[in-house]
Amino acid sequence: MINIDCLKSVLEKEDFENKGNKYKHVFEDGKKIEVDFSKKEIYYPENTVSRENLDAGEKADGIIINDHTTTNFSHPENFVVLICIFRLLKQGYRAQDIELEPKWPLGREAKSGKADILIKDNDTDALLIIECKTAQEEKKNEFEKEWSNMLRSSKNQLFSYFQQRPDAKYLCLYTADYVDEKVLPEYYLINVQDNDEYLKRCKTTGQKNIKGFKEADTAKQKWEVWKQTYSSDFATKGLFEDSMAYIIGKSKYTFEDLEPISSADINKKFHKYASIPMLNKAGEYVGTMTEGDILWGIKKYTNLNLKEAETIFIQDFPRKADYEAVSADADMEDLLQKAMNQNFVPVVDDQKKFIGIVTRKSIMEYCYEKLKNLPEDY
Repeated sequence: MINIDCLKSVLEKEDFENKGNKYKHVFEDGKKIEVDFSKKEIYYPENTVSRENLDAGEKADGIIINDHTTTNFSHPENFVVLICIFRLLKQGYRAQDIELEPKWPLGREAKSGKADILIKDNDTDALLIIECKTAQEEKKNEFEKEWSNMLRSSKNQLFSYFQQRPDAKYLCLYTADYVDEKVLPEYYLINVQDNDEYLKRCKTTGQKNIKGFKEADTAKQKWEVWKQTYSSDFATKGLFEDSMAYIIGKSKYTFEDLEPISSADINKKFHKYASIPMLNKAGEYVGTMTEGDILWGIKKYTNLNLKEAETIFIQDFPRKADYEAVSADADMEDLLQKAMNQNFVPVVDDQKKFIGIVTRKSIMEYCYEKLKNLPEDY
């Protein structure tokens, strides 16, 4: 976790200039961030245009700071916000398009939505909402704790902010850590723009009840669209890396995206999926690749390295077993039968095109909710 004890080292790694108890970084456009250890304050290139003039249409001339709770040393999360803002400005985002702790119009009053960072494009439209969390010890990791909450519950921060700013195109849960003398950012990026072609294809294959974000009226409905329609899709690249400011998302990963594993990653009990579906170029489901299949494949190709890997196809790896798929109109009995023997059930349309997966956990949650709502005398 980044705390006050290692903050100076972090700033030095991020190319801040040290002048006594003050650390400063000046960007190409002349804007600067200054961290004052004597006052325990963080100074961003703040907007000087009055709220009245902003409301009248005048453009901001710096970061709009609605609340200064994140501009001091009071909480380690503020240092995560600092690293995120620094990297956004370094990436080329304009200070005047960044807003700290925006206040959402709720009823007659403007209350803080408590989102850490809002990025705008074209001065008014919301492009990206970022929530920052600390990366602490495994049991106290607020970043992973909130991500786990997002995957299982509609009552989460980012989708409540999305409800207030439905014009947002992306949501991001962000953290930064300091491990092995390196600053290690990590994030989950969610695209909340509808894929109209995908929605059209789903509805033409009999999925009449499928919804997009545009049809969702509440935060819960928006989360359900992400969860059900888009299978909780997210990315871990495409915000900083080699992308340009205001162009978010990465369509293709390369070997340059591979990074060394830190000691923190090694020590984490960090399990995602032990098995993943395989598709061909036509988008058809062809089988399942497990973690064990990959390990045995690496063992088989003993001379495997990054250069030689370019000539080896994943289909060449021997597979222990392939998960059976179901069609989009399969009933719950069929799903349950498949889920008894596999961690997830691949779903295909009538042309064998892969649609997504239904996890064993989601099936159990569905059945539990149905049982819970049955009358007592059933």
